[in-house]
Amino acid sequence: MADEQFNCSQLPELAEVSPENASFGFFLSVFGWSYFVFFITFFFFRRQRSEYLQKRNFVLLFLAALSGSYCLIVPLREYLGRNNISCIAVDIYPHMIALLVLFHFARIYIFILKIQYNIILAKASYLKVAGETKLNGNDQVVVAPANISENPNLETDITDFRTKQRFGCIPLPDFNDLETVKYLMSTRALLAQVSFFVVLIVVSLAASVRWERAECTNCELDNGIHSGMLVTLIVIAGFVLRALWSIRKEPDVLNLYFELYNSSIVFVILGTSGLILQNIDFGDIVEDGKMNWLYLPAIAYLLSFSIIVPKQIFRSFFMESFDDSVNHLGLRTILNSQIGINYFKIHMINELSIESILFFQNAMGWKSAFRTTSVHIREENYLRIFNTFIERGSIMQINVSENTYKNVLKNADRSKNIPESIFDECIDEAIYLMSSNAFPRFLRSELYQRYLSAARGDMGTLLENEGYYSYL
Repeated sequence: MADEQFNCSQLPELAEVSPENASFGFFLSVFGWSYFVFFITFFFFRRQRSEYLQKRNFVLLFLAALSGSYCLIVPLREYLGRNNISCIAVDIYPHMIALLVLFHFARIYIFILKIQYNIILAKASYLKVAGETKLNGNDQVVVAPANISENPNLETDITDFRTKQRFGCIPLPDFNDLETVKYLMSTRALLAQVSFFVVLIVVSLAASVRWERAECTNCELDNGIHSGMLVTLIVIAGFVLRALWSIRKEPDVLNLYFELYNSSIVFVILGTSGLILQNIDFGDIVEDGKMNWLYLPAIAYLLSFSIIVPKQIFRSFFMESFDDSVNHLGLRTILNSQIGINYFKIHMINELSIESILFFQNAMGWKSAFRTTSVHIREENYLRIFNTFIERGSIMQINVSENTYKNVLKNADRSKNIPESIFDECIDEAIYLMSSNAFPRFLRSELYQRYLSAARGDMGTLLENEGYYSYL
């Protein structure tokens, strides 16, 4: 028998909900679960015939959607009456939301790892080719790692990528090793990591749920647990969304970036708003049964689910060819992608025109750092770029018109600050030359097929190279 202090009759009777509130709760719960069952079933059968949907992890998607459907317990409780639902069903609400977040973030984690795997492949392939290539019979290596540190005039964005592999604020262990990334994506590793967090959630469940009130039906939602969940959700979401944002320019034919990022934003904004308003309860409308702000997480779940499942089912009918979705990509899209630019640089080396793309990277890097560097450092870096790529007879001279060359000299007057736009004309001409000459041939190359493979979400393969691991 329960202790006297946990006698259900001793708990305060909760206010009856208004008829309007009860009706809306009934509609939202019935519609929500019907919507979930219909589309998750449709998704399961549709993926048998759609390669586009087969690329998605159905198990994690289903577990996330199933856990999230528990958000609908709140509108169901409003319809049945706040005094007619077991306290256990109320107490495990935050933990089911935690499971939703866990499985959803597991999908994001796998997506990031696949992108990172292909970035490593592309960078290592470029470093391998660059280290073996000599231009114009010179002994100077094009862009080998050693030369970058020894010769600052050949600086690029690939200084030492081992120090840069962080996604947002998330440091990931030995993230530059292909075997490590492969292991982290394996079923065994994923189960180990998910199981760890599931155990944490279960321990929290055992510690925070009021088991001794299991037979009671008139329990209030625990605002303390909700507040803790709110803070945890905001912190984790901040890390994960920043991680996703950092790879937004990578190829994504599967539309996973849009799906994961936007569904996360929708749920975080509406979900946290509902939890905040529920705790504040302006005008006591929740306490009086007129409204329940936890409808917002339920609506957020349905909107997020719509982005993840129904929208992708609809899109699968128009995805007859993955290649058609990426063939329209222009040169600038390739240059903005770490995967694309490294494969394109290999192509440019093969065509003996690497100087244009190296200039583009250095000039864009100079522009991006313009407002964060001192005038002295800015001028030094300008001179390095000018003397390496623009000056007549320079080691990696690019092809720019005489008028453009004179304009650069005119704008580089040391008696006044060098303008941020000083390289703009040169950049435009370099891009025009690459897009009209090398880029069309790149689109017909095996290197572009590697880019397409990454865009489809496949894990690439190594280029033939005995010394590959020396660059990692």
